Amino acid sequence: MKGIVRSFTVEGLNLERFIALSAEAGIRFTKLKRQGRRLWALTGEDELASIEEIASKGGWRFCAGNRQGSGRGLDAMKRHWPLWAGGLLLFAVIFTATQLVWNIDIIEAGIYQADLEGFLTENDIRLFRWKSRIDLDELRDSIEWRYPDIAWADCGWRGTTLRITLVEGTPQGETFSKIGSGDVVAARGGIVESIVTVAGTPVVAPGDVIQPGQVLIQGIERSADETTIPVMARGIVNARVWDQAAVQMPMTETATTYTGNRQETWTVCCPWFDLWTMREPGYAHQDIRRKQVPLGGLFLPFTWVLEEHMEAEVVQKQRDAEAVQAEAGAAALRLLREKTEFDDELVDKWVDYCMIEGEVLEAIAYGERIVDVAQPRRNAE
Repeated sequence: MKGIVRSFTVEGLNLERFIALSAEAGIRFTKLKRQGRRLWALTGEDELASIEEIASKGGWRFCAGNRQGSGRGLDAMKRHWPLWAGGLLLFAVIFTATQLVWNIDIIEAGIYQADLEGFLTENDIRLFRWKSRIDLDELRDSIEWRYPDIAWADCGWRGTTLRITLVEGTPQGETFSKIGSGDVVAARGGIVESIVTVAGTPVVAPGDVIQPGQVLIQGIERSADETTIPVMARGIVNARVWDQAAVQMPMTETATTYTGNRQETWTVCCPWFDLWTMREPGYAHQDIRRKQVPLGGLFLPFTWVLEEHMEAEVVQKQRDAEAVQAEAGAAALRLLREKTEFDDELVDKWVDYCMIEGEVLEAIAYGERIVDVAQPRRNAE
């Protein structure tokens, strides 16, 4: 059975004769069902006229039904064509919107931020330009050529957002030269633990107290004929040094209690403006619970924003002294570790506490470690 399939019903007596006449006329039925004096079946739409003619001649009542399969879908499209047309138009609008640049996000540009924005404007890389007209590889190469001090640049798409990331390079450190003469001085104060001289003459010994900038290895050596010659001093001087870090913690804390008054406001936002401004409730103190729901995902940058404002009262209450001491001590040790960066090499560490005017607890963490304090210093020519 080819073409559009349609259902029909025939009612009357002697339906077997109707079926026989239809068969003699070469009409094919499918899914034939009979219940009493009623017959229901499917046939090709082009056969309905012949079936109706047979039914009228035989005295049977004929009724054409709905189209089946794809034909039913065509009927539905004809009945609801404005809805289908609107859906296709909406799809076309959304698809077109996804092909445009809606936002440009520059990340970690640092001192190059303003210049990079101007560079993009000069090259017509702007909002609402077709994404297909922006060559990301060419843009990345142009940025890296324009800013040679950066390590690399990355350009990519995140939905309708053009994301440009700059990664700055690390400045090259100072190189050590063996040419000329110079001393090894102390980078910081401490007590000398050991000294290994590679070149030059040591002028301190283990147990000596040294100050920052003090000469540790002098840039001279004695030759075989007892004369001195200038050299670039080199060596390792391990010294016992002490670091400290202080943290202050208040003995009171601010607590928030809710009064029970609350107000909800909402709006629809896009990257450039809000459709309307949310009204402030006018509470002196409040907590805000904010909920954001994207309305168009990555392609349409509209966001539904709901804010719940809860009125609060702020009070000061005394904290537990032992808890404050434990928190301050832990914070001071953590700050000490961040400052020294060598926690695993600490020989010893401890924390001292003092109260300031009965309101603030100060914790001072001390750390003792052994480090190389040797620092080369070139002598003036």
